[in-house]
Amino acid sequence: MLVCQLSLLSRETYEKGRRHVRYGRSYWPCYNADMIETFPRDVQEFVQQAIANGEFANEDDVVIAGVRALRELKQRHAILRQDIQVAVAELDRGEGEPWDADAIKAELDEQLDANSETG
Repeated sequence: MLVCQLSLLSRETYEKGRRHVRYGRSYWPCYNADMIETFPRDVQEFVQQAIANGEFANEDDVVIAGVRALRELKQRHAILRQDIQVAVAELDRGEGEPWDADAIKAELDEQLDANSETG
């Protein structure tokens, strides 16, 4: 594994933030701009490739996008877990209905067709 320094803030923002914190004002959420972490080679290569392809301007942007994607995924999983718990409770109360796989497939096909026409 290689050592890779990925600060979550640019140097300018970090310096500005240090000045504000020094004078008792909060400039950024609790980032550790001196963070030095060891990242696996595949992660480093992915970050470098994303920058080389022009998808991101720098390492900071890649890390921020990754954290945002992870946060969104966790939120979606929480909603899904909640929906599953509601469905299981309904089944436990005997409120479930038999389902027809062909009817469900036809409904999904209709939704896909509608989405492709509008998108």
